[in-house]
Amino acid sequence: MRRSFICAAALLMAGLCGCSRNETLAHRLNEADRVLVLRPDNGVTMTLTGEQLRKLVQAVESAKKIKTEGLCASPGYTLVFYKSSVHLATLPTAADLVFFINDAAYHDESGTLRKVGETFRMKHPY
Repeated sequence: MRRSFICAAALLMAGLCGCSRNETLAHRLNEADRVLVLRPDNGVTMTLTGEQLRKLVQAVESAKKIKTEGLCASPGYTLVFYKSSVHLATLPTAADLVFFINDAAYHDESGTLRKVGETFRMKHPY
């Protein structure tokens, strides 16, 4: 009995540890009803909901972790996810290509960040 419990606990831990940080975060972000796109230098914002929000969450989930060593990317906008009035997460971005999750860089290969950046700059040019 004890051996079965230990095996089950080990399998559970392996399963939990198998999720990458961005997949775990994406599960939480699936609860979001909006994301605030914020330009940190001047406080200008744009709100995304619905399909745009879902695509952004999918981009976070599928983004690939990259090394930050030697990474040279201009700071971008900040994504602030909410469910009603509850803050879920804040993700800085860079160069319309990279999300930062707990100081780790993740490359968005889907092009979603680029599209969000283009829309943001069209609505709020410098």
